[in-house]
Amino acid sequence: MTDENKPEKDNSKDQLSLINIIPQISFDIIAWIIPGFFISLTLALSTLDLNLFIKIATKIFETKEINNLFTFFLSATGFILSYLVSNLLNGVWPKIATETIEQEISAVEKYHLIKCENPEAGQIILKVKAKKTMSRVMFVGLVLSAIINATHFIPLCLSDDHWGVPFVESCNVTHFKYRFSLEFLLIIASIGAFKEQSKSKENETNLIKNYYKIIFGANA
Repeated sequence: MTDENKPEKDNSKDQLSLINIIPQISFDIIAWIIPGFFISLTLALSTLDLNLFIKIATKIFETKEINNLFTFFLSATGFILSYLVSNLLNGVWPKIATETIEQEISAVEKYHLIKCENPEAGQIILKVKAKKTMSRVMFVGLVLSAIINATHFIPLCLSDDHWGVPFVESCNVTHFKYRFSLEFLLIIASIGAFKEQSKSKENETNLIKNYYKIIFGANA
């Protein structure tokens, strides 16, 4: 009986390990990869000239000689770059955050205690943490993109050629409209990201407080 039960125990351990890994993979995709890729795109749009950006994108996606190795290399580079960009931008957040480092550490410690006692509760909190982290990365990245774009946009606004209506040809009206529209969208998106971050942070705090109180019978 003992020998027959061993494989079942091993299978259950493997399944449990897989169940624990999946939420973390989902967290990495939602919190790091997706916002990192999006912010890399907005940074490129803010930094590069529109025509140059279109040429680069066209060159990449219209190349007929792309092989599987190049596709793999491009995809791997995109994943790594997205991950690095997100972590760097998230590192900026403590400089502008209202909560103290002690509060963050306390929340993390309570989360790990909850996860050990109740994995399902830990997964629920982890989903909210992923949304919070994604919103933080998006906010910092969008603000940075807006600042970079402003270095292109403001000189156009201050140009003497732009005070007349209609704009003269030398003003490059298309460029002006593009920078203005991009700046507007970046500012609106950054406001939305900040509000979502605040909402997710509040939800996370309430979840940790309630689960900690239920599981350990103590005030969070």
